[in-house]
Amino acid sequence: GGGGFAGGFGRRGSREPPWAHDYPRAERNFMRLLGRITTIRTYDGVEGGAIVDIGSKELFRYPIAYFCEPGFWTQTDQEAANLRAYLQKGGFLIVDDFRGRDLDNFTAEMRRVLPGMRLIELEPASQVFHSFFEIPSLEFRQFYDRDRPVFYGIFVDNDPGKRMLAIVNNNNDNSEYWEWSDTGWNPIDLTNEAYKFGVNYVVYGMTHCAGGRAAKARPPGINGQAPGARRPESSVTIANESVRVLESQDDVSVADRMTATRSLIASELGKVIVGQAEVVDQVLLTLFVGGNSLIVGVPGLAKTLLVRTMAEVLDLKFSRIQFTPDLMPSDITGTDIIQDDPETGGRRMVFQPGPVFTNILLADEINRTPPKTQAALLEAMQEHRVTVQGRTYPLDEPFHVFATQNPIELEGTYPLPEAQLDRFMFHIVIDHPPEDEELEVLRTTTAGRDVRLERTTGAADLVAFQGLVRRVPVSEPVMRYALALVRASRRGNGALDFVQKWVSYGASVRAAQYLVLGAKARAVTHGRYHVTFEDVRALAHPVMRHRVLTNFHAESEGITTDQIIDQILEAVPVPRSGM
Repeated sequence: GGGGFAGGFGRRGSREPPWAHDYPRAERNFMRLLGRITTIRTYDGVEGGAIVDIGSKELFRYPIAYFCEPGFWTQTDQEAANLRAYLQKGGFLIVDDFRGRDLDNFTAEMRRVLPGMRLIELEPASQVFHSFFEIPSLEFRQFYDRDRPVFYGIFVDNDPGKRMLAIVNNNNDNSEYWEWSDTGWNPIDLTNEAYKFGVNYVVYGMTHCAGGRAAKARPPGINGQAPGARRPESSVTIANESVRVLESQDDVSVADRMTATRSLIASELGKVIVGQAEVVDQVLLTLFVGGNSLIVGVPGLAKTLLVRTMAEVLDLKFSRIQFTPDLMPSDITGTDIIQDDPETGGRRMVFQPGPVFTNILLADEINRTPPKTQAALLEAMQEHRVTVQGRTYPLDEPFHVFATQNPIELEGTYPLPEAQLDRFMFHIVIDHPPEDEELEVLRTTTAGRDVRLERTTGAADLVAFQGLVRRVPVSEPVMRYALALVRASRRGNGALDFVQKWVSYGASVRAAQYLVLGAKARAVTHGRYHVTFEDVRALAHPVMRHRVLTNFHAESEGITTDQIIDQILEAVPVPRSGM
């Protein structure tokens, strides 16, 4: 903490320096664990750590700084200016081990560093609590038993949507658990939680703040290059498997832009679409992966409006086809027509492109047209091209098909064949909104309003995002877990009892592919550069519900595909990494 401890609080009878609270034991133990569960290279704890004065230029060699016992902190103007420059250039500060009564002093001193600074209390959903381990709750007993632990963030411009400069643990003391973790003095469950917080802070700082990516650390400590500098490639560890992070700083920039663009798109869609956050999220994941999706819902739930508005916000070409029983394949793909040639005076065959030559194609009520016409979309969806009269014509990128179905009217419809259903990444179910959201729909649609949509991105950016998703790393355990969910949906020797009883056909290989691709896109849009088991679980229903086909026994007992998927998620264990 620099010169701020003014004599410090050396332990009675100890030979440690007077400022050595939690040092060197806490640092040594934490570094050893960090080096074992991640592939961040840390020092071995023998030669000591790195103690740096906050007024020293040496601070700039470290992407992350740990600040302990700041309750009686004082600083000079030079130290405040140095810490300000460190944070502004990409450094990340972890503040730990002080009680509520010392918060006023810390706040006052930080405002000398960052004038106008506000401490913003963090919610459990904050990315810093999910950067490596999943920490679902902040309610737990900790070292200061009398007070509830509170976690604050310090952000650029006091805006939680911008870069976090520091994480502040008030009424908490993670390092106390690190310090004595090799003695058994503290409960093992609380010690484990303290380590999870510390690991998350370091991984978050290295992937979000210190230049935007994980860095291979140099001994001693976590000594890397100067904050904001371009650093070597690195990896993180998930379920005991080393996983490469994004390969270049360009990838990190695209990932950050993709995360920001997703928020902007959702915000613009919110001007027109009330609620339906899960539906919007799945539609956007479809775009970022480069897939196609089937949207199923009763009339009047804004299925068409959602897709058309999304195309406008993305500044993409949009076509809508109303599928009817008399629709022909050439009405979709286009056809050759005879045209006069003014130069020769003769006639020639000229290809007239159909509505499939677009970026976003809405296939409205796709199950109302015969299979021959439905099949006209197969090549376009899979190959992004169409063949007419023996000639192949490529489609512009990006290309996506969003098809809609009405689940209550079955008379005069033609159910999609399994081969075509399998080409849809998601089966998205859109249901009636809650009462308060439905009231808002009623209020906004029955009054005059002028909605102006801002175009947030374009075709080139979307193609770049799709390429990035393919490069996001996935650990072997996460990939095996996705495959295990898919294989568990199939009948055969060793099948789950309820699957053998209720399932006619299980999910295909495409299900596993889309689980992994969707999980990659979800990770990036949640601000992470690696995929977790929860990313896979979150997408199991939309990926598998149209691929798992039930039999007569399930239908007679009223068992739905979603209920079967719920049981599969319960039956297939998540690997024991806590990810």
